[in-house]
Amino acid sequence: MGNVKDFLYQELFATTSEAMELFSRSLGKAAKFDAFGGRTIFTAVVLTKPVVLEYADLTKPPAGGIQVAGAIGKFAFKARIIGDPSPHGYLPDPCLPALASKPQKQLNRIMLHTTFISADNYGDLNSSMPGVGDLVSVELKKNVFSYDMSYGTFLGVENSSTSGTTSDSELACASIDHSFGARGAMLSVLGSDVFAATGTTKSGALSFTTPELKIMYPHAMQILKFIAGKESGKYGFNAVNNGTKPRSKVKRSGTSMAAGLKPFVEMTVKEVRSYMSTHKCPDCGPKNLPGGPEGKWKGDKLFATGYYQVIPQTSKYYVKYLGESAYLTEENQHIVGMALALIKRPALGKYLLGASDNEVLALDQAAAEWASLPIYTPGGKSGACLKGQSYYCDDGTNAAHHHLGDVLVALRATKAAMAASTEVQNVLKANKAFQALK
Repeated sequence: MGNVKDFLYQELFATTSEAMELFSRSLGKAAKFDAFGGRTIFTAVVLTKPVVLEYADLTKPPAGGIQVAGAIGKFAFKARIIGDPSPHGYLPDPCLPALASKPQKQLNRIMLHTTFISADNYGDLNSSMPGVGDLVSVELKKNVFSYDMSYGTFLGVENSSTSGTTSDSELACASIDHSFGARGAMLSVLGSDVFAATGTTKSGALSFTTPELKIMYPHAMQILKFIAGKESGKYGFNAVNNGTKPRSKVKRSGTSMAAGLKPFVEMTVKEVRSYMSTHKCPDCGPKNLPGGPEGKWKGDKLFATGYYQVIPQTSKYYVKYLGESAYLTEENQHIVGMALALIKRPALGKYLLGASDNEVLALDQAAAEWASLPIYTPGGKSGACLKGQSYYCDDGTNAAHHHLGDVLVALRATKAAMAASTEVQNVLKANKAFQALK
C-alpha cells in the first residue's frame, strides 16, 4: 500500500485548475525537506524521576515486598529532546529559571512531553536508572507525519548531572527536582499515572484490644517501617518536633534529648503529654520544654512525637491503648502505630486485613494520617493538592517524600503478609467486630 499522503485519484485532476494544483503539489514534493534527516535517535534531558512500571501492574502481586532484584525492571520517565532542531521544539520549556517558583506551571509543561520507557534488554547490574537532569539517549518511532511523540524508548545514560561535567540543559532541568521536592509534588511519569484499584470495602467498625494489636503488628512491619522511615527518620523512636508555630519562632525536629528531656522511650505517656501542645488536646500540657543543652527548644511544646509522629490530637491513642503510666518503649510505639493504621483509619485497616480491595481509599487514608505519604485522589486538606503530593501540601511545612508506586507495593506486601500469618488470622477469627463486617 502506498503512503496515505500520496493517495490520489487521476480523475480528480481533469480540469486546468486541478492540473495546476497537482503541478504545484509535485513541486512541493520535489523540494521536500526533512529537518531531522531521518533520525530516530536523539539526546534528551530527563524531567522526572523514573518509576518502575511493575508498581502500576495490578495483575502482578508483589513477591516478598519491595526488593532490589538482580536486574532493574522496565521503567518510565518524561524527558525533553534537546538540540536544534528538536522534535520538542514546539513545546514550552519547563526548565526555564523563571518557572522555578511556579511548580504547577512546570508540572503542566512537563506532562506535555514524551514518556520514554526502558528497552527490554536494559537492566543488568551494570546499568542504573537516570536521574532528573541527566542527558540520555532516546529513540522515537516515525509515523506518517513526523514522530510518535507520546511514547519513545530509553536507550541509555549519556551524561549524569552528578558526574561533574554538566551542560546548561542539565543544570536548568536538574533544578526542577529541587523546586518540586520543596513543595512535595512527586515528579515522576507515574506520579500522576499510578493506577490503584477501587474495589469493595466491607461495612462496619474495627475494634482491637492492646493484646491483639501486639500480636498483629510484627506482621505489618513492612508498611510500618516504610511510614516511619520518613516520618521520624534518623531520630527513630526518640523523634520529636515543636510544630509549625513554636514559641522560639524556629521549627525544629530532633530527639527528645535535644529538647532537654530524657529519651522518649524512657518517658511515660503522662510525661510526654504534659509537654505536648494543647492544640486540639485540652488535657495535654501545661509544661514547656527545658530547651536542651543549647536552650534552642526552651519554652516550646512537643507536637509530633515518637516513631509514628503522634500529634497532640492523636495522643489519646497513647492513653487508650497503653495507659498513662506506660512507657513509650519501641514495642508500645508499634502498638499505637498499628492502632492508627487499623482503627483510626478504618479503610486502610480493612485493606490490610483483607476486608477491602479498595487501594485508593487505603492510599488516601494513609496519606491523611502521615503527611510524608502521597495522596492518590487529588484534593487533600486544602482541596488543591495534586495526586502524588502530601495531603497537607499547602500548609508550608509538610511534603510527600514517597512515590505512590512505592506506597502501593508496601501496602500490597503487608496485606499479603497479614493474610499469610496464622497468628493474625487467629486474632481475626476470634475478633467479634471483624467477624461482624459485611
